[in-house]
Amino acid sequence: MIYSYCNYADLRATIFGLNRNEIRAEYGLPAVYGNCLNCDEPLPSANDRFCNIKCRHDYSWIDVACSQCGKLTKVRRCILIYRTNRPQSYSNKLQQRWFCSTTCRGRYVGRTYGFGVHKKFHNPRTHNYDLILHIKRETGFGARKLSRLLKIPESTISSIIARGICE
Repeated sequence: MIYSYCNYADLRATIFGLNRNEIRAEYGLPAVYGNCLNCDEPLPSANDRFCNIKCRHDYSWIDVACSQCGKLTKVRRCILIYRTNRPQSYSNKLQQRWFCSTTCRGRYVGRTYGFGVHKKFHNPRTHNYDLILHIKRETGFGARKLSRLLKIPESTISSIIARGICE
């Protein structure tokens, strides 16, 4: 039975308890520790994942376009993976976007969620404030009596009376 080098080396490693690099050293071959995660070059030692500091930096930081101005900004790979793998929820929608600065983030939030953006969600007054103030002036009742009479929460009536709001 003929063995190729790899099979023979694996067989010797299991029989004699040697590792792959010890067998490679017997044949005069350089030790193999794997390849760099960024550039796929051979690694200098067993404890490394990158061949140099520049490869480590290039692998760890990714260029992402700002959601507001389009300028490229660097984001850590681990943060990008964490944010994109989170389940979609209302609070997470803003975190799916990337911003180059707090100014761009503030502009985006103001234009998307700011005052007056969502007119359809504007709640008009549910009670007639003029009528409530008129009844208060005519009868002299306090907030508690008016709330029982009109079946409106006492806190609402007291805030209307305190402000003296008239439409």
